[in-house]
Amino acid sequence: MKNRIIISIFNFVFSALTLIVGVLILPSVTNFGIIVLQYIIAALILSYVFIVLLYKAIKRTEVNQILAIIEMVLDIVIAVTLILNFKLNFIVFNELFYVIMLVLFIHAFFSIISGFYINRKVKLSYPIYLLLIDICLIIFSTIGFLKPILDNNSLIIITSCICFLCSAFGIIYGLVNLKNKNNKELTN
Repeated sequence: MKNRIIISIFNFVFSALTLIVGVLILPSVTNFGIIVLQYIIAALILSYVFIVLLYKAIKRTEVNQILAIIEMVLDIVIAVTLILNFKLNFIVFNELFYVIMLVLFIHAFFSIISGFYINRKVKLSYPIYLLLIDICLIIFSTIGFLKPILDNNSLIIITSCICFLCSAFGIIYGLVNLKNKNNKELTN
């Protein structure tokens, strides 16, 4: 029963924090929305590196392991550059959509090479749907480089909307959790 209260309190604190971040990063409220978005994108890239790519680098062998390590290094360099961008002011990293497209391109490129090696050397079947997804990601990221679909303000507004949705979800989940706790206490 105490666990439900702790979970509900955690949900309400999480909701309050995401609501505050969602409001503060809006372009019409403050000016540091781009900096916060840079940190969010860098955190997402680093979490991808340390959750997905590190697992691939440990579990795979030979060429696939080397490819995973190269992709890890490139993604870490991109994330660190994003974190230091407000000090160094790289022109390429001022438009965050280019960064997202660069990470998608790197992922798809190394995935296609890895899939080619799996089919050719190991004689395992690399699923055709993964190959099609990777080709679509390369095409999408190349088009995104040529003509950006979203600018920084659009990305900030999308991130702010995601923060608002997470906040609403946290509040609803916390209230449902408290209601279930009260219903169980009444039945006992």
